[in-house]
Amino acid sequence: MLSKKEVQLAELSNELESVKAENARLRSEGATMRNAKPNPTPASELGLAPRKVLILDHVKMFRINLMDILSANGYQVVGDIGEPDESAVMEMLLLKAPNIVTIDYSMPGLNCAQMIKNIKNTAPEIKIIVISAELSHDALYTLLKAGANDFVTKPVQQSRLISVLRTLYSMPT
Repeated sequence: MLSKKEVQLAELSNELESVKAENARLRSEGATMRNAKPNPTPASELGLAPRKVLILDHVKMFRINLMDILSANGYQVVGDIGEPDESAVMEMLLLKAPNIVTIDYSMPGLNCAQMIKNIKNTAPEIKIIVISAELSHDALYTLLKAGANDFVTKPVQQSRLISVLRTLYSMPT
């Protein structure tokens, strides 16, 4: 009998392959998050409570683009951190109380799995999305085991990100 995380890993592995193919297609067409169209139905209009997101990514332009997508879709970005500073992350968790944290898997100097564990130990109700251009099945398994709830590949597709957010917000804490 497979555990819940193993079933989730298998489902995500299948999805990872299709997302990689789509990302390759988008790269070849030169698509970026900047030219993504806003979702016409923000979270607030769907009857969801305002949701707060904390972004951890070392690339400033990516954080800005992600903030644009989230804001255009009714999500509140409560902070963005570009350095692997655990104390800054923990302070932000306590001061801003985000519901979701996005973490760049390849952030230099950051042990992503350990950061996920620390976030979950501080605030177990927070949902965590790992964002990465490349993520092996082993790495994905390790991150899910550490407490990550989902992943999104770079370049981020707006529809995929918003779908993941909506799914996570509907999950019980």
